[in-house]
Amino acid sequence: MQQPRIDRFQAFVWAVALHVAALILLMVSLHFNKPQVITPPSSRVMNAVAVDQNKVEAEINKLREQDQKKLDQQKALEEKRKAEEKKIEDLKQEQEKLKQQKEEEQKRLKEVEAQKQKQEEEKAKIEAEKQKALAEKKQLEDEKKQAEEQKRKAEADKKRQAEEKKKALEAQRRQEAEELEKQRQQELDAAEKAREAQEQAKADKSLIDQYAAQIKDKIEGVFINPVPEQDLSCKIFVRLSPAGDVLEAKIVESSGNPAFDQQANTAVFAAQPLPVPADPRVFDKMRAFNFIFHPTR
Repeated sequence: MQQPRIDRFQAFVWAVALHVAALILLMVSLHFNKPQVITPPSSRVMNAVAVDQNKVEAEINKLREQDQKKLDQQKALEEKRKAEEKKIEDLKQEQEKLKQQKEEEQKRLKEVEAQKQKQEEEKAKIEAEKQKALAEKKQLEDEKKQAEEQKRKAEADKKRQAEEKKKALEAQRRQEAEELEKQRQQELDAAEKAREAQEQAKADKSLIDQYAAQIKDKIEGVFINPVPEQDLSCKIFVRLSPAGDVLEAKIVESSGNPAFDQQANTAVFAAQPLPVPADPRVFDKMRAFNFIFHPTR
């Protein structure tokens, strides 16, 4: 329906263009065919002596006829121009009419499209309500199935939990019995280790005491007492190497006699290497120690 109206509008445009072109040609023709009044020169009439009066009148009539013919042509062209202008005006009115018809057609098409869209929306709304009802029905069915499944699962879980609780109690009893046995064994092992450690410590102390006595004897063997008439003693810190070499020796508690302290400290270095146990474990216990140096001679 819309395509024929477009074809008519295009034909109308071509008609207007052709009439405009014709009007332009008419105006150009009027400009070049404008009648000209020929005024005979007065000098030539006055000077003409042997002019034929009939020829003059004939020429004047000819010119008048030509002027009248031109006026008639001009009038005809003017009428034609007016007719063309009327056609153009009619074409404009037709164009306006077609424009109004086109606008009305577009308005009608919009109304039809709006009505169609409204129908589609109503249809979509009905379909949505239908789908919603189906979804609600399915949801109710799913909820019912889910409730039944949850009930079955809860019963199964309850049964499983009871079995697991029973097994857990049995496992707990076994674990408690095992832990009691393990604790008893650990206590026995700890008591045995404590006894062994005590015996080892006692043995180590006895061995260390032996080496301490040997160290004391060796230091006293090189000690020169500057004040033999006085009964003096001092505490010395000693740090040894595994070979018995003295790495450090210093007085930590003075005897009150600087000469005695100095001589005692010198005797420690002079007596090296000092006797040390070969067992590294025992040596670590006496690697660094304090001892009271109290010479007996």
